[in-house]
This record gives sequence, structure tokens and C-alpha cells, in this order.
Amino acid sequence: MAESISLLTVAINMVWSFFYFAIYFQLSMWSEYSQLLGLPAFWYFVCAFTFESRLFIFVWRARLDFGQLGNEQFVRRKVSGFYILFYVLSFMTVMNADYFLFSHSGQLIFNSCVWIPQILHTYMSRSRRGPSMKLIFAMQLLQSILPMHYLFWSDNFLDREPNRVLLSLMVFLFVVQVIIMHY
Repeated sequence: MAESISLLTVAINMVWSFFYFAIYFQLSMWSEYSQLLGLPAFWYFVCAFTFESRLFIFVWRARLDFGQLGNEQFVRRKVSGFYILFYVLSFMTVMNADYFLFSHSGQLIFNSCVWIPQILHTYMSRSRRGPSMKLIFAMQLLQSILPMHYLFWSDNFLDREPNRVLLSLMVFLFVVQVIIMHY
């Protein structure tokens, strides 16, 4: 099962979860919704650092051969490199929060097309197996709930104008990716 999951897709989802943790945490400290936004911040923190990082390590280890797994220095070096890259990418994403959160192109490219690496991985490995539908929908929901909220509701806590056309396009792209992955 682990060999059928794209490492890049899991990594992108980890960065998104950390990004949303940082956004919710900042909003919980500086807005009148502080008590309401603390729980989502905690949830994204747990997802990014507990579930998704373990999934990443699990998928990564499944790709190593026996000689690499036995080499403790190799594993330490690779895991350290992964965490450094993760924190650098997360920091860059948080520093460019306006683009990733409010730009239409940023939403379409980075949020709606996150499953493209999984599609390419499945195609290149000549396999019909992939992540389960439950995992796909859970990961997509985690990274899309904030954009869906402010793109649909006019009375959202970010005081943004809704854009239901963009929301429809995001949902359409997700559905197309799921259809390609599983049919």
C-alpha cells in the first residue's frame, strides 16, 4: 500500500496543514474569534505533525531497500534533510500567505491540483492502486475547508467576498482528479 502513495502528494498536504495551522493560530491570537479558531489550529497542528509526518515517513521507508534501511547514518541524514526542507517550505508558504490564501491562481494551482503528483506516480508505476478514497477525501477536506468557507459564505470570518465560481472550479478539479485516480 505505501508504495502506491505519492511521496510528493503527502509532502504537499503536510505543508498545507502546517500553513493552515499557522493561519488559524495567528487569527486566534488577533481576532475576536480567538476561542473559535484555537481548536482548528490545534487540529491542523496534530494533523501536520502526527498523522501526515508519520504517513510521509511510512511511505518514504517503503521505498528504501534493505541496505539503505540498515544504514543508520543514511536514514538520519535523509530524515534530517526532510525536516529541514519541510520547515523551509512551510516558512516560505506562511510568509506568502496572502498569495496562497487569497490569490485565485494560488488556490487553483496549489490547493486544487494537489493530487496531480499522485496521478503521475500511479501512471509511472503502471499501477491501478493508490490511496483509499477515505484518505483522499480526508486529506482534501483538511486542506480545502478554509478556502471553501470564505469562497462560499458571504459572512465569513475573514471578511472576504465570496467567489462561488472559483469554488466550483476547485471542486470540479478535485472531482476530475479523483475520477482519474480511481477509474
